[in-house]
Amino acid sequence: MWIEKVNTEFKITTGEGSVFSVYWMNAEKSKEYNITEFTFPEVAGSYVDRRQPKGRKYNLEIFFQGDNHLEESAGFETAADDPRAWVISHPYYGEITVQPVSLSFDNKSHGVTKITGTVIETITNENPITSPAPFD
Repeated sequence: MWIEKVNTEFKITTGEGSVFSVYWMNAEKSKEYNITEFTFPEVAGSYVDRRQPKGRKYNLEIFFQGDNHLEESAGFETAADDPRAWVISHPYYGEITVQPVSLSFDNKSHGVTKITGTVIETITNENPITSPAPFD
């Protein structure tokens, strides 16, 4: 049931290994596909060649709150600068490997740091995997 999932802990493990348990709101994800669009002179419309889905995008809205929220959010910001992928244990979406593309830190409310941003699901191996062409 969804209510059981809501009560599951939201954890972020950053690339350098720090683990942050955060408060969260507003689960949101989107999906796009790898496409190539072709247009031709004198032909109305477009031909779209659709392939595999790209990594899903997740909009984050997480919070640090309490007496140490400034220190916790500063530690998170420092850890987020490591270029290695994060692993997020999300109450709705399960365990996902992501790379952050943007983060915004909001300290307008005293005692709370609100962090919003976007992360993109990433594959963990180097692609494309190629092999040398055999000689004729």
